[in-house]
Amino acid sequence: MTLLINGSMDNYTDIFINISSSNVSILFESDHDLVYCRELFALLHSFNQSADEDSSRTIQKIHDVLYEKCPVFSSPYELRQQYPSAKLIHVLGCTLPLILILFGVLGNTLSAWVMFKRARKGALSSYFYLALLAIVDILVLFTGCLIFWLEEAFLIQPLLLNEVFCQTLYFLKFWFTDISAWLIVAVSFERFIAVRFPLRANISLHLAHKISLFIILFFGIYNLHNYITIGFDNDHLQIEYGYIANFTVCDMKSHKWLSYIDMGFYAVLPSICILILNLLIITTLLHSRKIRNDYLQASSLNSTDSSDQRSKLSTRLVDYYRDTKKSHQNQQQRQRLRRYAIRS
Repeated sequence: MTLLINGSMDNYTDIFINISSSNVSILFESDHDLVYCRELFALLHSFNQSADEDSSRTIQKIHDVLYEKCPVFSSPYELRQQYPSAKLIHVLGCTLPLILILFGVLGNTLSAWVMFKRARKGALSSYFYLALLAIVDILVLFTGCLIFWLEEAFLIQPLLLNEVFCQTLYFLKFWFTDISAWLIVAVSFERFIAVRFPLRANISLHLAHKISLFIILFFGIYNLHNYITIGFDNDHLQIEYGYIANFTVCDMKSHKWLSYIDMGFYAVLPSICILILNLLIITTLLHSRKIRNDYLQASSLNSTDSSDQRSKLSTRLVDYYRDTKKSHQNQQQRQRLRRYAIRS
């Protein structure tokens, strides 16, 4: 069975009017194999209210075929059990989130402890950012991954406890996600400043506190819209394995255009900023390496020239020493000859 995206109530009405008890299955054959269960159930209900005795048997057969082709389930979890890989999905949904939560909480706790300790000792803003990021990531795990794991492992749906709790969870989830993303941007920006201006890259810990506080307050105020736009809503779901006529979801029910702004804040803009800053860091490092290589090459050439000059000077000194020594020997020989001539 295939999901019908654009169904027409008038088309189905004509089918119901012209159908007979001998060709009930025409609804699900040939040109009518695209079945939109919601409209068909609505039409069947309307025909049941106005049916006479002659058409009651046909309507009953339509009812039987419809429930065979559109099996109705009470919850998405029951509908998901019809998947061929439902057991594998359930096992993965119970184990992987739990592993992420345990290792994520442990690793981020140790990271926060080490980074805060180094931040106090060295007064470095990058350590403070990373420590705060580790704490926020733990909160992201609790508001996202933990909720999913509870639903998957124990069929507990915290989002559906009450509407205020649903709104609060959405508020916290988006708030912590925004803070986490923009703290990474702050760390990337600080690294760029340190690489680009190494002699002036002394960002104080006090300034890092102000930047972090601004990020926390700004996104906290912005995400208050979740208390207005998020709430309970009734929806229907149809896939090839079945149909859910009516179930409650916690989702955005008004001002849905804000979802695009939310995605821009926690995904698009941080990704663009991080990409640009990392590219700038890479280009700066490559430029610095080129300058360093040029300097080393020039120093090597100067060193070679100096060694040549020293070699020439040494040769000249040796030649001068030899000439001086030879001249001295000749002078001594002349003096000996002179003394010998005087004696004789």
